[in-house]
Amino acid sequence: MLKFQKKGKGFTLIELLIVMAIIGIMAGVVLVSMKSYAVKGRSTKVLAQVSSVIPSMISCWGNGGGVRPSGSGNICDIGPGYGTWPDMTSIGYGYAGIPGAKLNAWFFTVSNVTDGVTICCNSAMNSCGTVTVACTNSLTW
Repeated sequence: MLKFQKKGKGFTLIELLIVMAIIGIMAGVVLVSMKSYAVKGRSTKVLAQVSSVIPSMISCWGNGGGVRPSGSGNICDIGPGYGTWPDMTSIGYGYAGIPGAKLNAWFFTVSNVTDGVTICCNSAMNSCGTVTVACTNSLTW
């Protein structure tokens, strides 16, 4: 009867290298997925902030005021009582302005080139949404 005996009580170098490679691959997958969560988190935060501006804009127009360009401080040219545009530069987002904004036809865009996220807010939907096309006052999502 033959008996096989293992001389050492440790792992071989090959076994350790294979385990390290597997751990490295798993860590890479986790890091890639975590980045997408960060992008989604930032865009959700911006979406909520710019959506909160819409009632102030409509109230301003309803009281005979004009909406000031997005990102320029006060929302309404009547005064500060209608709130201010949220500052999102700290998380890399910037406004594209409100071209020709009127009560019944308005839109503005907020985007982040690094994340590749564009948020459109318009009068057709009376809300904001993440889009992959050009933002217009008639775009629906």
